[in-house]
Amino acid sequence: MEKKVFICPIKAMGKQRPGFNSHTKHAYTQTKTRDFEDKVRAYYLSQFTEEPSYEGAIVLKITVNKKPAESFSEKKKQAMMGMPCTIKPDWDNIGKIVCDALNGYAYKDDKQVYNGQVIKTYGNHDQIIVEIEYE
Repeated sequence: MEKKVFICPIKAMGKQRPGFNSHTKHAYTQTKTRDFEDKVRAYYLSQFTEEPSYEGAIVLKITVNKKPAESFSEKKKQAMMGMPCTIKPDWDNIGKIVCDALNGYAYKDDKQVYNGQVIKTYGNHDQIIVEIEYE
């Protein structure tokens, strides 16, 4: 069993709903979503460069650390460290955007992910930690 771990030192965002062009009747991925997926993919590719060949089952764990608001007191910020974060973005939209960003890079297809987990906590800075286990 192989495991890959990488960190994206960026603020998490959730997958946006697709846009829709009323003239051509086609759906498209929003620019903000596409840019975020590009950033996640770039952090992955900065550490792992091999082509995805593994076709088995994958466990994907995404840990999001959210920095508390600057307006909070230092005492409140310290008390929040490691505590669950229950504000937006929603956990499932974070999972979707990260999973889609790695599609074709960390694995052949995200249908291989049979077990996924997204954990949102408060931390000293915004970051996303991605763990990929190849079963």
